[in-house]
Amino acid sequence: MDFLIQPSDPGNSKDHNLIWKLISISFVIVIVVLGFCILYLWIKLKSVIRKIRNPRNDAELETCEPMLPIIEPVNEPEQVVMEIPNEHQNANTWNLEYVHQIEENVYHTLGLGYITMLRRNRSTDPEQQKVIKDELRFLTEGIERHPNLLTFIGHEENGSRISIYMEHPEGGNLLKFVKRFDDSNFGNHLRNVGYENTHWVLDSRLTTLCTFDLLSFSWQIANGMKYLAGNEFVHRWLTLKNVFVTANKTIRIGNFNLTRRFGNNPYYAIVTQRTQLDLHHQAPELNSNENRFSEQSDVWSYAVSIWRLWTLGKIPYEGVENVEEFIGDGGRLSKPEYAHQEVYHYMLECWKREKLDRPTFSKLTEFFENHMDSHGLQIKRQIDQKLEASRTVQEAMEASG
Repeated sequence: MDFLIQPSDPGNSKDHNLIWKLISISFVIVIVVLGFCILYLWIKLKSVIRKIRNPRNDAELETCEPMLPIIEPVNEPEQVVMEIPNEHQNANTWNLEYVHQIEENVYHTLGLGYITMLRRNRSTDPEQQKVIKDELRFLTEGIERHPNLLTFIGHEENGSRISIYMEHPEGGNLLKFVKRFDDSNFGNHLRNVGYENTHWVLDSRLTTLCTFDLLSFSWQIANGMKYLAGNEFVHRWLTLKNVFVTANKTIRIGNFNLTRRFGNNPYYAIVTQRTQLDLHHQAPELNSNENRFSEQSDVWSYAVSIWRLWTLGKIPYEGVENVEEFIGDGGRLSKPEYAHQEVYHYMLECWKREKLDRPTFSKLTEFFENHMDSHGLQIKRQIDQKLEASRTVQEAMEASG
């Protein structure tokens, strides 16, 4: 049988190679375009997440001018502190993380926000040891995580030395924060009986402060105290110095070394040495020999604290020689310049002589929510979004242990 071998057509071979080249080029183009699409979607997704956590609309955003300069942390040599401990572990068994020391006893953790050394007690005095151990007991056993309470990180005991590590809010304590502002750089939106710019978008920057921030802070402090009272705790030392501001202007109540559980009683009574509190924040019933701390005495302190908030840090009862006598005679702090009349009226409710006539913290949170709603202020949803972001950060700090 004969076979005929016919040579291939050179033209067909060239066409075949051309087709494969076109297919290869098309495939590369598709891969490149797909890569750009994925990159674009990723950037958009990050933008959406950022807006959810920090709800600002640049087209609508109005800022409180002029702004203060941004304070950058100082880079110092690396130090080592403890991460969150597992239950029943001491500091020697905790994982370690490298951090930058940014000021004395304050540490910046990489990627997780801030850690501060809240207490370092070297004293062997039994009374001081008891105070710090009482605070440690509250932090480790007393209360669960809450977005308006300072987050406990861990503690270390080394002989008589006890160190407590807490979340470090970037804005510092609320008193120092608001005192950075005055008439020249505070955004006052109070107009007669109402507010202007009711569609305001809350600015998370720590370089600005306005009326709506003060409303947000007032509600958040009441919200944190509502949580404490609901778990049968009295704070006993609620002042702006013990309230802190985070990077996105969420509020953390801290300094729990006097916090106690009142349990089945409606109050916590001191039967030993009288606790030295700030007289300006102290409810009148605490001036008696009873020393009975209650949610109602915390409510009195709360109202004095937000009075200082709405005056941008003024000293309460300034110029009054005998504060106790002034209050006993029915004297009360005057209306802050930046506070709405309804807000001031509720402060007066908190300063009722009869403690049972004062509102609870549940009523206080309801008041501010209703106040914002009745004046058409659309900021409560933004506050909730910020707090949800805070919960995420707190969970991340706990999960790292």
